[in-house]
Amino acid sequence: MLPTRLLLIVSFLVLPIICFSQKTFHIRKRLRLSDTTTVLLNRVAWAKVNNRYKVEDHFLNGQLEMSGYVLLGKPGFDIMDGYVTYYDQTGFKTQEGNYDNGRQTGIWKIYFKSSDSLAQIIDHKTDSTMLVTGYDSVTRSILYEGITSNKGRIGTWKWYYPLSTNAIKTLQVYQNHKIAEEKFFYENGGLRKVESYRNDTIFEGHAYDSAGKELPYILPIVPRSKIDLIAYLHENLVYPKFARRRNIEGRVIIKFAVDEKGDISDVTVAEAIGGGCDEEAVRVVSMMPAWQPGMQDAKPVRSVVTLPILFELK
Repeated sequence: MLPTRLLLIVSFLVLPIICFSQKTFHIRKRLRLSDTTTVLLNRVAWAKVNNRYKVEDHFLNGQLEMSGYVLLGKPGFDIMDGYVTYYDQTGFKTQEGNYDNGRQTGIWKIYFKSSDSLAQIIDHKTDSTMLVTGYDSVTRSILYEGITSNKGRIGTWKWYYPLSTNAIKTLQVYQNHKIAEEKFFYENGGLRKVESYRNDTIFEGHAYDSAGKELPYILPIVPRSKIDLIAYLHENLVYPKFARRRNIEGRVIIKFAVDEKGDISDVTVAEAIGGGCDEEAVRVVSMMPAWQPGMQDAKPVRSVVTLPILFELK
């Protein structure tokens, strides 16, 4: 029995030596976190395995920034292929998922900053459509879910009360990537309000009390931009190089307030995609000229505006 046991021990000791005896490449590369922030990374790439390099990127303090695979070519060339995990400088995961020849596929997990809590799960159903599920950072319950594409949202999106299990707060119905109808519910499930849209503008609505009795509905006069928004975004929006390098696409939803004078404030991200796109969207919205304020009872009022901004690689 002794020889057999010794043979097994030797085989387990030798195997790691064989795996790590392959030639390695050490590369210094730059990671652009945003247009104003760049950090240096040390990349270690193991020689080709099944037409790919196994690579790890490390911050200069030694903390792992990325672990995954790139296709054959130069070891520093970032065409990702296979499962990849990204980390921040404090060691927390930022996102993880699978690449197929540079394209994100399957299920991707996005994490809140400096946390192990899930912010989003993105399930790539096809090359152009994704099922997006968002989570509350405190309760970790589902906040919203729906299908989106590179052009915008599709079908019905559900928003939930954060402290409830399945209580729907809002239902949004999209047609041709534009909102067509929005329903609001009381936490007990009763219908609170229904608003119908045409070209992203409310044209009809109905309101109800908690007992189901219909209430008077006053059609709001929403604030309007004094400039051509599409032209403004086209001229001022800069696609973050970090997002471009990692093929990050999608729609950032920005919320901001327009006060009685039309000035913009309280710019926040309602729906994020990461890669510096969220910060860029906030930057561009924050520097917009004043708007025409919303009106209620013939008086200017403070309003909250939701603005989708699409980031699409071409």
